[in-house]
Amino acid sequence: MSTVEKTNEIVNEVLAKALEAATSTGNFVVDQAPDVVKQLLMYKTFEQSAYLLGFLLLGTLLLSASVKFWNNSVKEDDGVYVPMFLISAVGGVISSSLAFATALDLAKILLAPKIFLIEYAANLIK
Repeated sequence: MSTVEKTNEIVNEVLAKALEAATSTGNFVVDQAPDVVKQLLMYKTFEQSAYLLGFLLLGTLLLSASVKFWNNSVKEDDGVYVPMFLISAVGGVISSSLAFATALDLAKILLAPKIFLIEYAANLIK
């Protein structure tokens, strides 16, 4: 057997193994796609739930602090608590707004997962 024939034989074997590996990898990706999508949706649901809980907690704390500062500023009338009232009230409103936006994202994941996945894929492509 000549070296050209040996080389051709080795190249054919390598190409056959590469084709077999590509086929098995493609089958693996196709087989695992539903599970990957399910896990992505579960992770995003947990992530948005954690954000929602954090924003709601922060908003509640800031808004309750603003009520406390308002009550103290009305009683003492020295004006020290007014800036703190404004800061905590604005922070509470911003946090509540973020909680609302997060709740909308969470609703999209739970109620329309296909739309969420399309938007998620579109954001990955950008």
